[in-house]
Amino acid sequence: MQLWQADHAGLYRHPKAPQTEKVHPAFAGFAAQSTDEEGRYRFRTIVPVPYTGRVPHIHAKLIHEGQSTLVTQIYLKGQEKEQGLFFGLIASLYGGRDRLVIRPERRADGQHEAVFDFVI
Repeated sequence: MQLWQADHAGLYRHPKAPQTEKVHPAFAGFAAQSTDEEGRYRFRTIVPVPYTGRVPHIHAKLIHEGQSTLVTQIYLKGQEKEQGLFFGLIASLYGGRDRLVIRPERRADGQHEAVFDFVI
């Protein structure tokens, strides 16, 4: 699995992304993660933020036996509806996002945690 997202200012760490040199140096912006024997995975990141034309989201790409199996985005509950005309139109072509949302909950240590099951 590959995961990527924008930083706290809505900037991506990618050579072709505008202002990539302004991404916080401690923010990797990208991770590759394997699942365990039972298909579980875990990763640590910041809570996604909105940026120009987009709602908060995390990109995910699942890879099985060297083949890209699924590319999608995960949204925050209550913030999954695109506001901009362009992304709103694209989102309307693919239907609702009700199964693509996470609800980060604050733990006792102040960190947030969310669960998301990929079903292929």
